[in-house]
Amino acid sequence: MKVSLKLDLPAEVAANLPKSKRALTTIITLGLAHRQRRQRNEISDWFDLVDFLADGPTSEQILALRPTPARSKRVQTLLAKNQGAGLTAPEEAEMDALLAVEHAVSLAKARALAALNKI
Repeated sequence: MKVSLKLDLPAEVAANLPKSKRALTTIITLGLAHRQRRQRNEISDWFDLVDFLADGPTSEQILALRPTPARSKRVQTLLAKNQGAGLTAPEEAEMDALLAVEHAVSLAKARALAALNKI
């Protein structure tokens, strides 16, 4: 099903929109997915984490933060592959990046928990 949409946008926003319908659809789709992750208190990558932290979340919000289901599944897939055949160089780099985000989240959660326990 297709839906037509008419928007009144500021000129500076409209000037930066792609001319291709496909590219515009991709931008909207990615933007909506990002918004949904934020509403569910989920992160997928560093960008999501930085956006989340920039909003100044409460300790409770930090403790509720979790990875997206797709991210969790990818970590499990890479861990399983690492136990078996081993990871390729690109997969090792991906796993390092995934674990770095997880480490940062763990540190944020530890600080949030400490802050709550001081009350």
